[in-house]
Amino acid sequence: EQTDSANHATAVLCDAVAASYLRELLADQTRRELAAPWVSVSKALPHRTMDLGPQQEAITEVLQRVESLPPADIERLTRSAESTRRSLADWAPAVHSASWAVFLSSRVRAAAAAQLLLVQAIDRAQISLTARAGGVWNLLSGAVQALVVRDLLDTTTVHRLVDPYLAALGPIPNA
Repeated sequence: EQTDSANHATAVLCDAVAASYLRELLADQTRRELAAPWVSVSKALPHRTMDLGPQQEAITEVLQRVESLPPADIERLTRSAESTRRSLADWAPAVHSASWAVFLSSRVRAAAAAQLLLVQAIDRAQISLTARAGGVWNLLSGAVQALVVRDLLDTTTVHRLVDPYLAALGPIPNA
């Protein structure tokens, strides 16, 4: 059984996630009311650097690029996701291989941190829910997952997961 403070903390987090995820569907006032407790608390939290593993620089470059995407780049990402979606049969095994490598290399924390930072970057870029659901999330998430364990994956798997990103946005410095 959770304590009252744990229940309250859970409610604050759930409301903040709902406000962010449903941003396009909620009235501004409702979104602000849902997010307000998290916004006020998060400002008091200390900044902590996340360990993203041996590919930290490349992952950080991708995250920074994503969060500052102009509309033209978001459109290119959306088109790349649409064309990638046609060949999902080989995408799923590639993601599985990358996820298995994350687990076997004990990089679960680094991979989880990278994925959560990606969620924030996508929110900052204001990529629409439609684009995310249409494959942009899968494209970006797969690329980040591959980068976390790039040193452990075969070249074919890395290319399968990173190439759609590269096709849309170009090379990753420090990769």
